[in-house]
Amino acid sequence: LTAYRFLRRVENILQEIGDQQTQTLPTEERDRQRLVTALGFTDWGAFMAHLDEEMAAVHQEFAAVVGEEKEAPAHLEQLWLDLWRTELDAAELEQLLTAQGVAEPAPLCGALLRFKEEYKRRQVGPQGRIALDWLMPELLRLVVASEQPARLFERVCELLTRIFTRSAYLQLLAENPGALRQLVRLCDASHLVSEQLARYPILLDELLDPQHLYHPTPLDQYKPQLRQFLLRIPEEDVEQQMEALRQFKQVQLLRIVAADIAGALPLMKVSDHLTWLAEAITEEVVNQAWAQMSERYGVPPEVAVSGQRGFAVVAYGKLGGIELGYGSDLDLVFLHGGDPNSYTDGRKPIDSRQFYLRLAQRILHLFSTRTPSGILYEIDMRLRPSGDSGLLVSSLSAYELYQQNEAWTWEHQALVRARPIYGDEAVIAEFA
Repeated sequence: LTAYRFLRRVENILQEIGDQQTQTLPTEERDRQRLVTALGFTDWGAFMAHLDEEMAAVHQEFAAVVGEEKEAPAHLEQLWLDLWRTELDAAELEQLLTAQGVAEPAPLCGALLRFKEEYKRRQVGPQGRIALDWLMPELLRLVVASEQPARLFERVCELLTRIFTRSAYLQLLAENPGALRQLVRLCDASHLVSEQLARYPILLDELLDPQHLYHPTPLDQYKPQLRQFLLRIPEEDVEQQMEALRQFKQVQLLRIVAADIAGALPLMKVSDHLTWLAEAITEEVVNQAWAQMSERYGVPPEVAVSGQRGFAVVAYGKLGGIELGYGSDLDLVFLHGGDPNSYTDGRKPIDSRQFYLRLAQRILHLFSTRTPSGILYEIDMRLRPSGDSGLLVSSLSAYELYQQNEAWTWEHQALVRARPIYGDEAVIAEFA
């Protein structure tokens, strides 16, 4: 702990001096003096002596716990080491790749040289460089067995360039050959997977357990697993709750894609899993929005009496028809059964119509806010009464009048796939 605090303090001061992300000790005398003075040392020599002592202690502990791999894995031939570690020109690289049976070595050769140049330009830490030195030869060995090695190599390298400065992820792949094989397999089969992994490297942890990776969550377990996943986040931490929802979706989506690629899920089952996942997330979003709105405004009086929320979410389109695809948006319509003339019972009372309108706005906010893990889903509400010019949420009576008197033929056709996915029994029954 002492070493950690000291090294983080050194890092913080280095970054303050240059106002940039760096872990490199300064070479200029003025910056060295700034560092020494800030840390309370008498001179540079005294600081370096203490730094070396702390780093040696950390290294000794690391070696005792993790150990150090001095040699390449036994199965890794010298050729693959040379392809990565030796400075070869394009002609030499092509010759070596041709000898390995690569039919069109030029594209792979070009991709490898571009990646090497990118690697040289990046600030990769010592542990990251060590990890890449063992990771890249193994990656090349796996890639050349693909039907399109250049395309596969570029997909994987898109991810690697995103995690150059995050040595823990590089070490995960270097130290877990099984995880690297799963990464190569998934990226080879699907550009969607490679893009998702590059965008959200946290998903790399899923590659460590292939048994789990290729067996998606049972349909009836999405809701309980999501609730369990969110238990670790305080309810009042709205931002972390939103981020956790997105992380859950990304993890589950990766498992569905992996099972799809492996042939463990037929197409109809894939859409089932994507649909049930979306329903579980929708329910949790409504629950969070309701908690936030009722905390601020209270609830309508009929809700306080009956315990029912008087609210429902109707799915249209692919979600309603249980035909959701990987990139599908959610076609939703919000309905409520509240009395428009009543008022909420909270500290800031508002009429019931305003309450449900603000509830709908909050739901859309929770879906569409961009966090480090992106947005949850694109929401399309153009099928609500009067389309884009209509209210975000309709009372059941207004919805019925619209369907009877104003809706277009195509809106009636859309009802064929309309299906309530959340709501009180009374509201759902009246909708039916």
